[in-house]
Amino acid sequence: MKHTNLFLIIISFFLSCSEDAPTYFYEPVNFEILRLGSNINDLVLTQDGNTLIASDAGNNRIMFFDVSSDMFLTDVVVVGSKPNGLTLSTNDDYVYVSLSGSSNIAVVEIASRYVSYLPLEEDGPMDVEVFGDLLITTFISDQSVYHRTKLYNIATHEELTSKPKAGLIVKSDVDNSVFVLDQSFERIGLYRYDILNNSLEGNIQSSDIALHPAGFNDLHYVPNVGVAVALSGQDFTGNEIKNVFLFEPDGLNLMAHLDSKSAPLALASMDDGTSIFVSPSKEDGAGTFIIEFDTENYLQRNYYLAAGRLAKSALVIDSENQFIYCAVDDQADNSNDEPYSNNSFDIQRIRIVPYDTYNINDF
Repeated sequence: MKHTNLFLIIISFFLSCSEDAPTYFYEPVNFEILRLGSNINDLVLTQDGNTLIASDAGNNRIMFFDVSSDMFLTDVVVVGSKPNGLTLSTNDDYVYVSLSGSSNIAVVEIASRYVSYLPLEEDGPMDVEVFGDLLITTFISDQSVYHRTKLYNIATHEELTSKPKAGLIVKSDVDNSVFVLDQSFERIGLYRYDILNNSLEGNIQSSDIALHPAGFNDLHYVPNVGVAVALSGQDFTGNEIKNVFLFEPDGLNLMAHLDSKSAPLALASMDDGTSIFVSPSKEDGAGTFIIEFDTENYLQRNYYLAAGRLAKSALVIDSENQFIYCAVDDQADNSNDEPYSNNSFDIQRIRIVPYDTYNINDF
């Protein structure tokens, strides 16, 4: 693992200085970064907090990291064309990978790294979630009338049911509900389905969120709170989206906008739902900061300096709420002609500051 020196701003004033003397001084700080140079699409972390898994679409593989102490790349497993979404089985025995360049879901046994496949009848699964012995995936078409969210039996590979919505998906941690972010008929909306009797039941819908076209960046279930949506594009007034949309989980009513100042790229949360972490798409004057929001008052709680540009969908918090893991591009090699150099991401780990260490909203 390589530690990279960058700088944090520390403000200091000296009465003896002249008017022209600088008031901003810099102190070196070590960023904890594992150099990879990979096209990272998604991150998941096992419940024990020891194994981080990343999908690398540029190299048709997933990567395993030991993060129990220092961060180390332990294994690389080729899984198929354009691995995208990742999800873990309930007991962390398997990781499921949506292969958006094929007609398969890759199923990787974590202990042995053995790869098997769940064959699908349609091409290009976008995202994946697992409920016990059931799997949900989505298929997006150029024509929204052909969007599909499908439920499968993992053991038999049987397709059990289908719904005419598709996009990013996330499951509830407390019941058998799945949320689908869909783009149909020039509108972006959030939908909820309940898994009952091996079928997707119900069709609860949010109000329209944004105008087509929009970038689907991330979708995250916040325990004890609701569902957070990260989009890029324009809202209904024609203004750039610069906030996270937060919906309550039962009726999908809008709860809050979390002001990220630029289009949000990735989302994560504390395991009790007290904080939501947001990767913004743009830096401010001092750098790119992951923003921590308080879910009680929806205000910014803390800021965490990243080493560069952040990736979509690649943000996770360990179960002990001690560390942030994100995919970051310091753009050091973006001027060359190598393939994917503009999407060359590394893994950064950031220690979470305990609540009330810095009261930035204590007026």
